[in-house]
Amino acid sequence: MNKSFSKKSPLAMLTELALELWIKRQCKSINKIKLILYGSTLQLLSGKVSAVRLTANKVNFKDLPIENVKLESGPLQINYNFSKKSQKTSLAKAFEIKGEISFTSKALNQIVLSEQWNWIGHWLAKQLLDVSLLDSLSINNNLLELKGTQAGKPLVTVKKFSIEAGSGTLIFKDNAKNNSSLLPMDSSICIQKAFLKKDTLFISGNSKVEP
Repeated sequence: MNKSFSKKSPLAMLTELALELWIKRQCKSINKIKLILYGSTLQLLSGKVSAVRLTANKVNFKDLPIENVKLESGPLQINYNFSKKSQKTSLAKAFEIKGEISFTSKALNQIVLSEQWNWIGHWLAKQLLDVSLLDSLSINNNLLELKGTQAGKPLVTVKKFSIEAGSGTLIFKDNAKNNSSLLPMDSSICIQKAFLKKDTLFISGNSKVEP
């Protein structure tokens, strides 16, 4: 990787601004964002960046409330024109990212009970609890606790699971029964590490991003 721009030229600052605006357009909200660009001035003149490091918190990406984000991209090809206000910055090609994201227990509840991602809640209820409805989840003592019910029945099913990564996805391990289940995952995403700590799920991996 080339060095970062310790003394930012006007072109480097404009490129950074363009990328920040592009990232914000992909998200519903971002509380705080910081970018570090890597490359050479010659690359920037042709709209290229060797890599970008991104840190952000309180990010809502496609209705996923992410607590913290630390990502690093592969090479980028940027299409921008600062002379036309109506023309938005875009990325010319797909690119790779790797890094870490985290979700609080509260955020995970929002995700599995949301309209867009409720398939995860249905999967957790059916696959892990063998019930029809997931009522809630929480993280206690580095374990994921799930509570669910069968439609029309008052009995609440409660189970605890550890989480780790394997086969590119999340593995939920029921230590009491010594079995595990793999969460269905988009083929463009590869999870390499996952663990629970306090009330937070940490996930590391890589993905391909289409512009």
